[in-house]
Amino acid sequence: PITEIPEGNLKEVEFFGRSVSLTRAGEVYNAFVNVCTHAGGTMQLSEGKLVCDWHGACFELKTGKKLEGPGQQPLIRLPVRVQDEQLFYVWGE
Repeated sequence: PITEIPEGNLKEVEFFGRSVSLTRAGEVYNAFVNVCTHAGGTMQLSEGKLVCDWHGACFELKTGKKLEGPGQQPLIRLPVRVQDEQLFYVWGE
């Protein structure tokens, strides 16, 4: 349920054996694989950004875009859709 994803925060869930961070920024919901694209560290929420535990790379909560630190690629985003107040993974998008 989208009510379990707090505004400006994240909720970690397991998706096919991988940790995924669900985020909400206004009415924008995202699901990011919980792995930094620089060296594979896990991500934590800090000051409204997703930050890598290993080397401090920072990513935008709303889009997964890299803001600062090592690496060049945005976070891996899984396509999702809100339907009937539920967040669903959309295969093939």
